[in-house]
Amino acid sequence: WINGYDVGIRYADDAVGKIIEQIKGLGIYDDTLIIISSDHGENQGELQIFGDHATACHVVNRIPMIVKWPKKKWKRQYNSLLYASDIAATIIEGVNKKVPEFWDGKSIYKEIENGEEFGRKYLVISQNAWTCQRAVRFENWTLIRTYHPGLRNYPKIMLYDFEKDFHMTNDLVGKRPDIVGKGLQLLDEWHKQMMKTSPSPKDPMWTVIEEYGPFHTRERFYTYVKRAKRSDREELIKFIQKREETIKLKLL
Repeated sequence: WINGYDVGIRYADDAVGKIIEQIKGLGIYDDTLIIISSDHGENQGELQIFGDHATACHVVNRIPMIVKWPKKKWKRQYNSLLYASDIAATIIEGVNKKVPEFWDGKSIYKEIENGEEFGRKYLVISQNAWTCQRAVRFENWTLIRTYHPGLRNYPKIMLYDFEKDFHMTNDLVGKRPDIVGKGLQLLDEWHKQMMKTSPSPKDPMWTVIEEYGPFHTRERFYTYVKRAKRSDREELIKFIQKREETIKLKLL
């Protein structure tokens, strides 16, 4: 799987190169805004998942953003905390337009132009397709709160050191209650801010949970059981069957 994923990256990289060569051939390279980014990353074994974007964590949600602005010679590399929505706000300000006040995205155009540091104090990441989770990325920490584990056996709260344990092999939730408390406080702060500006009085995650959990796991019990049998994971089979019975009771 890893080799195939690397090949996919190389293929995409070659394709981007061909597009840029076409733009240069048309004589419009200097006048063209180019942004290279992604919608998400992939679990590569982290949190017991291979080849999918199934958790709210920094591995799935840490994506590149490479910017070539028309007639600019910005040559800096940043490692800041940003939302993808900040890209749209930056483009708007960069073409001398006003960013709508109701947008969640914040422009970083002036900071880039002036060579200044930028970034948010923390980010909140959501996942509702395979699990119902929210994570907080702050300082060197990733705190993950699971509201509905889908067909996974995740604890309610997990904590990982982003810098020392990028692949999330050592859950520190029991060793750092101070960091857990800070992460939960930030999550609560974010939730209050979002609900103040939301057009709906209801958090959409609660709707997903009320509809019997993450969409992609609602009818995949038998597929999971077959895979578990092939790898002799009896405990996982019992867990999945118990989860299936619980959801069927809700449906009834």
